Amino acid sequence: MLYIRAARVLIRPDLHGAEAVRDAWTSVAPGYPLLLALSLRLFGDLAPYWVNPVLLIAMIPVMVTVFRRLMGSERAALLAVLMFFPLAVHGHPLHAPFLLYPFREPLRLLLVMASYACLLVSSSARRGQVALAVASSGLLITACLVREPTILVLPGLVLGAAGLPWPRERRLRVAMAFALPWMLGGLVAAGGFLVLRGGEVSQFSVLRYLGNHGVAWSRARDMLPWFPGRLGWLGLGLVGAGGLRAAARSRVLLAWFVLPAILFFGFHCYMQTHVRYFLTTILFLAGLAGYGLDGIIVIAGRSAAGIVGPASRLARGLPPVLTTLAVAATGVWMLQITRSASVWGPRVGASQVRAWQGRIDRLDRSADGRLRVMVEQRCRYLED
Repeated sequence: MLYIRAARVLIRPDLHGAEAVRDAWTSVAPGYPLLLALSLRLFGDLAPYWVNPVLLIAMIPVMVTVFRRLMGSERAALLAVLMFFPLAVHGHPLHAPFLLYPFREPLRLLLVMASYACLLVSSSARRGQVALAVASSGLLITACLVREPTILVLPGLVLGAAGLPWPRERRLRVAMAFALPWMLGGLVAAGGFLVLRGGEVSQFSVLRYLGNHGVAWSRARDMLPWFPGRLGWLGLGLVGAGGLRAAARSRVLLAWFVLPAILFFGFHCYMQTHVRYFLTTILFLAGLAGYGLDGIIVIAGRSAAGIVGPASRLARGLPPVLTTLAVAATGVWMLQITRSASVWGPRVGASQVRAWQGRIDRLDRSADGRLRVMVEQRCRYLED
C-alpha cells in the first residue's frame, strides 16, 4: 500500500534515499502516513490494518452528536448513522472497503465531524467559545493535511456556521478565532509553494487539471448513474426527502453535507474519477437518507394520531414499529454485506501464509539477531 510504504520511509528515513523521503512527505498529504508510522512504531507491522476500524468506531459518538443537534431528534440521528455505516464498509469490486483498509477517508471524516461538533458546541456554550472555534479550525486544517480536497468542506462549514445561534457580542470574536489558523496556514502553504517549487509537488499539480471543462462534463455524465447504483432508487429517494426536509428545517445540514458532496463530485470530475472517490460524495449524502426516513415516520405517526376507536392504541405504536423495522432492515443489510463483500487483492489462504512464515523462520538471522527480507517493492501485497 502506498500509505504503509510512506509510513515505513518516515520511520526509518536512513534506510531510504533522499528521493524516497521527499516522496513520502510530498506525494500525498503526510497526515495519514504519519499516523500509520505511529501505529507501526507502537503496535507492529499489522497495526495499519487496525487503524481505520478504530477510527470508524470513534466516529460513531461524534456523528451522533452532530446529527442530533442538526436534526433535533435522537431517532433521526440514529437512522442517519445507520444509513452511513453499510455504505462505509460495503466497498466495491474495484477497490477495497476503504473504511476498513488503510485508506485516508476514515481519518478525514472523523476530523471533519469533530470540527462540526466543536462549532455546534461552541455556538451554545457559555464559556470557551473562542477555544472551541480555534479547535474546529485546527481540526479541519488537520483534515486537509490528511486528504487535500478536504478544503472543499470549508465553504459549506463557514456558510452553515453563519446560521448557528451565536450571541451577537461574541460573533466577531469567534469568527476571528476561526479565521486565524487559516491565515497562518495560508502563509505556510504559500511559503511551501515557493520553497518546494509547487510544480514538483503533487498537491499543487491539481491546478493544471481545473481547465478541462469538457472532460469534466463528460465524466459527470458517466458518474450520474452511479448514484442509483450505489444508493439504490429507494435510498436516492430518501436522500431527496431528507434534502427537502433539511431545506425547510435545517439549512446548516444542507451547508455542511450537501454542499461538500456537490463540490467533491465536481472536483473529482476534473481531477480523478473512481468509485473510491465517488463514495466520498455518497457518504456525505447518506445521513440525509436517515433524516428523510425519520420524516416519513413522523408523518406516519401524525396520521395515525388522528385515528380514533379500538385501532387508536395500535396506531400510537406505529412510529416505534417503523423505527424497529428500519433498524432491523439495516442490520440485515449489514449481514448481507458480510456475505457479498468482494475480497480486495490476491486471494491468499491461511495455509499459504503459514508456509511463507515457515520459510522465513528458517532463514539465518544477522549478527544483531534481526531478520531482514528484501522483496520486490513493485509487488505491494508481498511487501505488505
